[in-house]
Amino acid sequence: MEFLLVPGVWLSTDMGILKTIVTLLLNLLICHLLAGQQIVWEKELRLSTRDLFYTGIQTYDSHFILGGESGRWRGHIGATTIQGACVAKIDSFGDTVWVRPLGQLGKVFKIIRSPIPGQFFAVLNYYLGNFNPKTMIMAIDDNGNILNQISLPPSNQEQLAFTAIYHNNHIFLAGRQYPGNAPNSFYEMWAAKIEPNTGTVVWSRTYNLNHPVCVANSIEPTPYGTYMLGGYQGSRIVNIEITTNGVMIDNQMLYQNQNNIVFESGAVGQIGRTHFVANGNFRFNNQARSYFGVHSRPGNQRRWGGESLGYGTKPLINADSTIIYQVGTAQVDNVFIGRLDLDSNYFWRISTNNSTIQGIRGFYDIIYNEDETGILLGSIRKTTVPVGTSFYMAKFTGIGRPFDPTGVHHPHLTEKQGGIYPNPVKDFFRFRKQYQKGEVIFYQTSGKEVYRCSPTNNQPISLAHLRSGVYIYRCQLDGKPYHGKLVKE
Repeated sequence: MEFLLVPGVWLSTDMGILKTIVTLLLNLLICHLLAGQQIVWEKELRLSTRDLFYTGIQTYDSHFILGGESGRWRGHIGATTIQGACVAKIDSFGDTVWVRPLGQLGKVFKIIRSPIPGQFFAVLNYYLGNFNPKTMIMAIDDNGNILNQISLPPSNQEQLAFTAIYHNNHIFLAGRQYPGNAPNSFYEMWAAKIEPNTGTVVWSRTYNLNHPVCVANSIEPTPYGTYMLGGYQGSRIVNIEITTNGVMIDNQMLYQNQNNIVFESGAVGQIGRTHFVANGNFRFNNQARSYFGVHSRPGNQRRWGGESLGYGTKPLINADSTIIYQVGTAQVDNVFIGRLDLDSNYFWRISTNNSTIQGIRGFYDIIYNEDETGILLGSIRKTTVPVGTSFYMAKFTGIGRPFDPTGVHHPHLTEKQGGIYPNPVKDFFRFRKQYQKGEVIFYQTSGKEVYRCSPTNNQPISLAHLRSGVYIYRCQLDGKPYHGKLVKE
């Protein structure tokens, strides 16, 4: 890997002593930088000439479920080839356990955790006999079996989600909707709230921001019990705040690109309670360009930011207010990824152009691990034989911990940290974690809830009434989530 933080230094041969000193200093600096970041492993998976991962999540057995699209299960609508939606499972070393098709033409753009251990929601964009894509939610288990599927109710207006979250026992979708009386080049920002067990649409709303092209590419809960949609309004990156019932209560512009070109994507993320990070992509003079910047909250004053060549991915925000960001410059076939602070100083920044696996990488999502490593998911494009695009995964150190404005979605915690003793359990057990207030739910391995309780002050918990067998528990101890397995004797 090429570390871009270290400039090249060249000295003439008649300056041997100075050259030696400078070389030693540079080597020390490089070693210091490498200590904070490295690539543990990277893997390529090729099933066809076009395979891409867009999303992933960690399972309860410390594996990973990934979602995307593959040409192996492609089909055709007229003369147009459409990839097949699929999911895959990998282990902690990046080795493939299995890959499963989901029986739909399209792609899985988001996988989110279900409240039932061992189950997940795969959110798809799919096609049925025409070129108007639709959105579907599939419940799957960690073996890739489809348990249930929800299609949004038929509508005269195309409703297409580009992002999704699970929050407060509901799935929230955000994207775009075509107005019923407008041609397909015009659309409004759209969001919906879905009850996942029944598929009931609690509400579905559009947001007309006085421009014919308005799209949402991000949605997040806020600390205030509302939700923030990030997206674009023509050539502007915007964020709007909505209530839990979908009513818009605020609308702010963060940036307008220099050439007034309609964005192709735009997203906004929260950095604590003080700042936003924004990015967007567009094309000008047949060149890909992106915006990346940090803005104050409230007021939306730009702290720093600007446009550059190449497409950038949605920035990912860490709990310590650092930012993970990737930008690719297609003109020179290079991709850069880095971690930087609120003042745009890089902790590390590398080029992924040089590697044992040849190709041009693109990352779309990160799975955070408890040890502050991250698995970056995406694709790798081959320019030599065999040409095409393959699934790509890489494990990076120095990624950090994800930020959650609500304190609800925390990174995965291992059983050692929130574990129980004794295990196996005869009658009573305790948590190793000291706490004052808890909420514990026990499930059979089938996912059926069998018992819940609210212990306090580290008190022992009785399972004497449960049958012998293996159970899964999920709990909140002083607001922090833990989970694991126990054996009841």
